[in-house]
Amino acid sequence: MTREVTRVITRVFVPTREPSPTVTRVPVLTCYLPPDDRLAAVDHAATQRLGQELTALARRPVEVRVPSTYAESVDALCRGEADLCWLATPAFLLAEETCVCEPVFQSVRQGSAYHQYQWIVLDAGERMTRGLAVMDTLGSLSGAPVAFSTDVSTTGYLFPKSELIERGIVPSEEMFVGGDRQAVLAVLRGEVDAAATYYAPPGRDGRIRDARARLLLSVPDIADQVRILALSELIPNDPLVVRSDLDASARQALLAAWVDVFDSPYGGELLQRRYGVSEVQSTSSEAYGVVRRMVSNLDLDPAGLLGARQP
Repeated sequence: MTREVTRVITRVFVPTREPSPTVTRVPVLTCYLPPDDRLAAVDHAATQRLGQELTALARRPVEVRVPSTYAESVDALCRGEADLCWLATPAFLLAEETCVCEPVFQSVRQGSAYHQYQWIVLDAGERMTRGLAVMDTLGSLSGAPVAFSTDVSTTGYLFPKSELIERGIVPSEEMFVGGDRQAVLAVLRGEVDAAATYYAPPGRDGRIRDARARLLLSVPDIADQVRILALSELIPNDPLVVRSDLDASARQALLAAWVDVFDSPYGGELLQRRYGVSEVQSTSSEAYGVVRRMVSNLDLDPAGLLGARQP
């Protein structure tokens, strides 16, 4: 009888121990912006505010950092300390060689996720007036003197030079003139037959916005005197890259937040002001094949290219 009473008392008065609830900590997602001395030194609060906006949009904590160099971003990505990095294209190629990552977005500037270079020559009428043969194809550059802006410019030398190699075009002379404006002037003055410069499509009002526009004040009819001989293929803008092993739900939340942050009042204004980017567009590793071809054609090292990078 005593044993039965004890069992009843134990069953009634001794509480059963329930396991303590597990607290799941959501890891902080870390994003690295492009290196920017102004943002890092002058406006550090801007990165915190951007992180807050991304946190609200992703519904999980997001921290934003500004590295001192792209090499620092690549290192953080490869060590798993960064979940997303906004990289210059050479830095992405370097990251792709050293760790498992993939581009998910490319930046959109002035309405385009791509950029191009152009080959410019004197207008046909102007060449005939000067007693020169008309240049109407890229093949006309064979045996002709050409100008490049600087030896580290992607649109003013690296990509155009790569194209000449691919097409088997050998100019009689290649000179570096110090910039896009100088390249346009070299064609205008007849110092070279053609030059490679950056391209931008005309504005809505039809006004030119490519390298020739830098001479509009001094040469108002520059677009009539110097024309575009050829435009390059599309070159993708700089990518936003994620670790391939990032948790699927975290990845989805983070990428959705980056799409939406450009519509947020503060984030959109900051990214447009600092980097000239209005939105991002989905991309893939295959889109950067044109860049890999250029690196291969010129036998370049992505790390060295990154150190000397110019637009």
